[in-house]
Amino acid sequence: MKIKAKLTIGVGLLFLMILLLALISGRYIYQLKADTANILKANYNTLEYGRNMLLSLEDVATDSTALVAFARNLRQQQQNVTEPGEKETTQRIADHFAELQKSSDKESLKSFIRKDISELMRLNMEAIERKSELATSTSQSAIVVISIVGTLCFIIAFVLLVNLPSNIANPIRQLTASIRQIADQNYDQRVHFDKNNEFGELARSFNIMAEKLQEYSDSKLDKILKGKKRIEALINNMHDAVIGINEKEKCFLPMMRRSG
Repeated sequence: MKIKAKLTIGVGLLFLMILLLALISGRYIYQLKADTANILKANYNTLEYGRNMLLSLEDVATDSTALVAFARNLRQQQQNVTEPGEKETTQRIADHFAELQKSSDKESLKSFIRKDISELMRLNMEAIERKSELATSTSQSAIVVISIVGTLCFIIAFVLLVNLPSNIANPIRQLTASIRQIADQNYDQRVHFDKNNEFGELARSFNIMAEKLQEYSDSKLDKILKGKKRIEALINNMHDAVIGINEKEKCFLPMMRRSG
């Protein structure tokens, strides 16, 4: 497999896992937020309306505005019916409140209204407990799923960290050492990568280059040896003195061939 393909697959897979982790985390966070908001809107507000109605009910006999406050909270509660049985209980409160405004037996009706409000609050307290357990279950599921995905991301990252650097660095190191051997005129140096990737192609090109250099070196050495033999033959066949002069015009090969 090509190095580029390995990098693309490895890094791409890690990117997808991180994206998946972010999406899962966002989903569970949104779900927990929705559960919390549902508790606040559906149940906490009902408890607040019930509390206000109980307080207003105590002041009905002495405060003329208490009936108005009770009616306002009752209307808000009628618009906030969310739990099973809550609609019937709210309707009973409304019926008893209507009778309270007309009847002279206020204490008896107040007692009925208190019981109805207590039942209303009980229904919502149970709903809060039930939804709280659901939110707890959601958070536990989030921890498990995020932990699993996070572990997979860690494993993939660890595999990439262990394998990719060595897969890239080791061939480069070996190729660098071989190039140094070529620089030292060791033309029989060869590189062998049993891989069908960029490094395999590079190794084949390097080996071809080394073979060409070796052929050139051998042919050049052969020419030098032939030239040396020819010069030696000429010198050996001369009957006069021969003097060798280097590039500085200094004598370095005094010799003389005497005739037989």
